Amino acid sequence: MPASPTDRRISRTQLALQEALLSLTLQMDYEAITVEDLCEHANVGRSTFYEHFRGKDDLKRSGIAAFEAEFVGPPSEGRLFSFSLPLLQHAKAHLKHIRALGTGRGRDVAMAAVTALVRKQIGEELGREEPAPASTDDLEVRFYTGAFMSVLTGWLDSGAHLAAEDVDAVFRRLVVRAPSS
Repeated sequence: MPASPTDRRISRTQLALQEALLSLTLQMDYEAITVEDLCEHANVGRSTFYEHFRGKDDLKRSGIAAFEAEFVGPPSEGRLFSFSLPLLQHAKAHLKHIRALGTGRGRDVAMAAVTALVRKQIGEELGREEPAPASTDDLEVRFYTGAFMSVLTGWLDSGAHLAAEDVDAVFRRLVVRAPSS
């Protein structure tokens, strides 16, 4: 069924706010950006902002959720960690925005949301969607999540000079090894 006019308006408003956040992070420190700045930049009212988001961190998290819906899906047939390459490519394409988040709360919010996305994807791909805390399944999901996030943050912090495809290949080589005989 086609989207109703209301759905399009909601999408346009949310997109305008996302773009405002991206634009403003290039101009000023994430910590300094206010909801008022976002509303002014997106040309929406404050009450409209709060109809969609609880605050600026919620807006940031929603951008990552939108990424998940667009790029990350069910595991590719026979390919573990199928989220890896699309996520790396997206990160490289948005490196200037990631750098603009700096090392403060903006980056913390973004990295926590990305970590949750990666953890969820790994759990699904390993068939361990919601492992019991401190179980061996939970430890396995945590291990792979930590390994990927370490590779991702190290690559981004060093300037993301390697191609996303090369980083993905290294990550895969390290975590998807054939059993030794």
